Amino acid sequence: MLSAIFAMSRNGVIGKEGGLPWNLPDDFAYFKKTTLGHPIIMGRKTFESLGRPLPGRTNIVLTRSTDFKAPGCEVCHTFEDVAHQIKDQDAFVIGGAEIYELFDGNIDKLYVTIVEADVEGDTYYHNPQFFGWQLESETAYPADERNPIPRTVKIFEKLATQPQFEMKCESFDNLPAQNIPEGYELQVFQPGDEYHYVNIIRESFGGDNHDYETEVIKHVNYIPDGTFLIFHTENGASEAVATATAIIDPSPENKYGYLHMVGAFGGHKGKRLGYEVSLACLLKMQAAGKTGCTLKTDDFRLPAIVTYLKLGFAPDIKHENQVERWRQVMAQIGRHA
Repeated sequence: MLSAIFAMSRNGVIGKEGGLPWNLPDDFAYFKKTTLGHPIIMGRKTFESLGRPLPGRTNIVLTRSTDFKAPGCEVCHTFEDVAHQIKDQDAFVIGGAEIYELFDGNIDKLYVTIVEADVEGDTYYHNPQFFGWQLESETAYPADERNPIPRTVKIFEKLATQPQFEMKCESFDNLPAQNIPEGYELQVFQPGDEYHYVNIIRESFGGDNHDYETEVIKHVNYIPDGTFLIFHTENGASEAVATATAIIDPSPENKYGYLHMVGAFGGHKGKRLGYEVSLACLLKMQAAGKTGCTLKTDDFRLPAIVTYLKLGFAPDIKHENQVERWRQVMAQIGRHA
């Protein structure tokens, strides 16, 4: 079983300047007791903030840097590397924010300490309302001499699969022109790019069973030039950092294309890469004579939903339980349902 463990303020903060913006010794003890004897998975920044491997646990550091060294730790560069290290053991993801989001689709249980205060910070948990999770237990602890802020320890289990959200863009009339950021380049998928596609989708969705042929080529309305990648070049090295696929039904009766498998590396946030690679697909559909687009997504993918709304998509409610779920999502992203 894979679990995540973290402390979070009432306003969603999980970190500030590489550390925690509170000092709760008893919560540190809870963290130690819960994780002792189990593998712990963290990103490079989290390891550097700790300053050393945590004793009594296999410390696994996930980083893209092939030069990174962490004595006393297992250094991994891919999701598969981590899966090989933990095998069938019960393991804990301990941070930071990008690592929690990366493993979100594979985590079975959350151990969360809610610090009962609103605090300033620069790092936030990506799903502070815990959409898709069911509360299993909670225990409240008042403030005392050692712990100046009250806290509530909550344990969540993943809910059974719910129907995915559906969204629809009714018209392409107001699509903007592409505006790819400097240092990035939009390209059509080429043979040999499968590796790039899998890396991006694995980080965006979690899981280690992604395959371009299964997810894209075998789609009934696959077109060879319908998948786009955005590459980033730095110091002479080029890396694909975002992808999306346009699925286009050749039938003229179907006026809608389908936006499929949109993903982007979290390390490039703020560059609007998900927006631009999705826009490339919509423009492709428009050129093929389609007048609109549909897609499916999940309520925990809040950044993606914000992107789709900016592109002109709106909720297309297909199941009665989606009304309340959409209301909660809209509240969280600051929009009216």
